[in-house]
Amino acid sequence: MALSFDDLYPSRFLKASDLKGREATKTIKGVKIEELGEGSSAKPKCVITFADAKKEWVVPRTCGEALKAMFGSKDVDKTWVGKRVTLIPKVVDSFGGEVEAVRVKGSPDIDKRIQATIQRGQKTIRVDVVPTGAKAAAPAASEPGVGDPTKRTAQELAEDNS
Repeated sequence: MALSFDDLYPSRFLKASDLKGREATKTIKGVKIEELGEGSSAKPKCVITFADAKKEWVVPRTCGEALKAMFGSKDVDKTWVGKRVTLIPKVVDSFGGEVEAVRVKGSPDIDKRIQATIQRGQKTIRVDVVPTGAKAAAPAASEPGVGDPTKRTAQELAEDNS
């Protein structure tokens, strides 16, 4: 197996290189504020955990604005949980040069493109997110265990017998 530079320095946080050049849709498990950095440079940052990934994501402001546009700004530690977000690796201008970063492409949980421009002091943040993947389908009424408590799936029966 070939090693990348990032393989030499593993992190608990998601990096663009972890996406291996592909988009990934993840389900939000938790949203918190965490002090990151050393000493006087420590700053509160938004950190998201995922139900389907071990690594946590330090959410940059641009991505936070994208999440807000898709999922709202009230009680984000509750309302964003369970929502799916599609992340992509993208080369961006930052820190005086071009770097690869994790950015939000969109979500299967939205049904139309959302665009917004946010002015923060002299900085302009542009958000453009799109529906991605398939929406979670609601179970059909004819499926076992749906609408009729006498009809149970094989898995439900096996769980009862264990």
